[in-house]
Amino acid sequence: VIEPKDCLGEVYADGPVRQSTWHYRRGANRFVGTVDSTVYRNPFTQITDLTRALSAQLQRPIWQRKPAIAVQGVIVFPEMSDIVCIGNQLSDRHWVTTRDRLIRLLEKLTDDPLASGTPEDVANAVLKTIARHAPRTS
Repeated sequence: VIEPKDCLGEVYADGPVRQSTWHYRRGANRFVGTVDSTVYRNPFTQITDLTRALSAQLQRPIWQRKPAIAVQGVIVFPEMSDIVCIGNQLSDRHWVTTRDRLIRLLEKLTDDPLASGTPEDVANAVLKTIARHAPRTS
């Protein structure tokens, strides 16, 4: 699951990263806004809920002995965002990265040789989708 965010600047939490609201700022501590997560408290709870929902949809019946599909979630910020305060790995299945590091992260996470498409193909498709939905600046 990939959740793109359009918040450019330093991303930080006002408390523990998993439980508190995320904000972003530019320049010398200048507050810009809150990282939107629709109905969720923060992007971590959002991506956790989305990966959990997809995992539930992909559950295989008990009589099928194939291994379960591991669903992972990635929150992607714009290329010049500073995510040091948030960190790169929020849990064993939830990650934070920037657009320019997305392909490397997907390569790291992709270990299934039967997966369709290369990590680069997946990342390029995601980047095109992000670009289509990104706010226009003048």
